[in-house]
Amino acid sequence: MYKLYLDDIRFPHNTYPTTHDSEWVITRSYDEFVAIITERGMPFIISFDHDLSFEHYPFNEKDGGIHNPRTIPYDQYKEKTGFHCAKWLVEKCMDDNVDLPKWYVHSANTVGAENIRSYLTSYERSRT
Repeated sequence: MYKLYLDDIRFPHNTYPTTHDSEWVITRSYDEFVAIITERGMPFIISFDHDLSFEHYPFNEKDGGIHNPRTIPYDQYKEKTGFHCAKWLVEKCMDDNVDLPKWYVHSANTVGAENIRSYLTSYERSRT
């Protein structure tokens, strides 16, 4: 059993001050996220960040994200986000016919965080 922390720059102690980084397996990208779960199996818990690349931060969008702050241009990104990780995780759980591990979303991107929460919650509801 292990805990998985997905974030491009932060460490677990930045999000959970009472924890030690050594308690978590830290992953920085979609590819690492998939590789770790494929290699080690399903974690006990996952903590998700949404923005995993500099290009994902709203101020990098063409208009700085000001004209449509509720929409994330997923189709324009070269790098995958935490939302893509959540989608992959749901597919894996469906393929394996298992429940999701315990999960949290610690992203500061409110729209991206809600996209992850909604997607994971929807899968959990479909399992009950």
